[in-house]
Amino acid sequence: MQSKRTLTVVVAIIIGMALPLWSQEMHTAPFGDPQAPPTYPLARIEAIGLHRFTLADVTRLSGLKVGQPVGPREIDAAVAQMVSAGVFKAVRYRVSNEAGQLALTFEIDEETDWSLPVVYDNFIWMTDDELNAAVREAVPAYDGTAPVSSQVPEIIARALTSVLRRHNISADVEHNSAGKLDGSDRRHVFSVSKPAPLTCALHIDGATKIKEADLLRIVPGIVGRPYSRSYLAELSKKGLTQAYLGRGYWRAVFQSPAVTPGTAGSCTGALVTIHVDEGIAYRFGPNEWTGNAAIAKSTLDRLLGVPSDVLKEPLNMRIRLAAIRAAYQHVGYLEQTATLEPVFDDAAGRMHVRGAIVEGPQFHMGTVSVEGLTPADGDLIKRGWKLKTGDVFDVEYVTTFRQQYRALVVQTTTHADTKRVDVTVKPK
Repeated sequence: MQSKRTLTVVVAIIIGMALPLWSQEMHTAPFGDPQAPPTYPLARIEAIGLHRFTLADVTRLSGLKVGQPVGPREIDAAVAQMVSAGVFKAVRYRVSNEAGQLALTFEIDEETDWSLPVVYDNFIWMTDDELNAAVREAVPAYDGTAPVSSQVPEIIARALTSVLRRHNISADVEHNSAGKLDGSDRRHVFSVSKPAPLTCALHIDGATKIKEADLLRIVPGIVGRPYSRSYLAELSKKGLTQAYLGRGYWRAVFQSPAVTPGTAGSCTGALVTIHVDEGIAYRFGPNEWTGNAAIAKSTLDRLLGVPSDVLKEPLNMRIRLAAIRAAYQHVGYLEQTATLEPVFDDAAGRMHVRGAIVEGPQFHMGTVSVEGLTPADGDLIKRGWKLKTGDVFDVEYVTTFRQQYRALVVQTTTHADTKRVDVTVKPK
């Protein structure tokens, strides 16, 4: 999706009092035009408000040179040229006189949020270095990123179109903003369209543990469809990598697709090679645990959810930590924390988890009180509450009680000094 924004430019001219610059009484306009103001030599150019850009960038964008004669027309034209570059939110300027010459100062409001990566998705005829160089000519200080919202993507698209024309390629350049549904991994994606190059051949290099033909069967329908580097890279992570994980190759890595233009059969377009670094197959365990006294090592191993000696996919550490924490809360350790670190032993062909547990104190049941209910209902609730004062507090039991009495609110109050937990039950 493309976004457009109107750029507001404020131009301020402050004229030095020692010399009545551009005064008609002081100057006869050229070619008999009494409205044309005079010009004066440009002594120097300065800029304030710069962060990402340099004075050299600003000077180049303005088109002005020290020593040239300038007047308001020349400076206004320079500002218009800077605005058309699309990299500034606002441009102002002021001039002052220095012994009959002009000192020009630009006041720049930059686009400061250059946080989104730029992706060249299917420019199969040229390298990223060539594309970056072309964009850098149009966008000073370009480093592979662009603002979240500005005219810069449009300028990049025009620069990329010019590269295509230099290669005698008749096609359009399309810009889209991409990212995940949760708003992460946002990026500017530029692609060739109308027509887009087709994928004419796909080869997986480096595959020895799994046959290339077997891997290609996992990702059918690639050849003959439009080429997309982003799509193939994502497909490698989600599809091809899983084939290796299922065989214990936990660190198999697929490189970014390498592409050259060419012909395969009757298809002219992208000849694609994806290289895989397979690594070695890992067996799982034995794990290391420190700090655990309340829960046995064998139980913690089981909570990792991996059968002995089998490792078919990466461990989701966030889920495993949640399972360990729930186990400790079941036996009263409400302040327990843990860290899990995967450890690889290539020589032994083993991967195991190094877990560090900080159990903290054990909490016990305090009192249970009822609010907002009749005495009879309150007594019924108290009799139904199975944890007695002094029992080990069990968070799992509280969850079960809430599910049983959905019309009630169960609040817990933890007392750090007495290591007790009081419970209050009341209607919703």
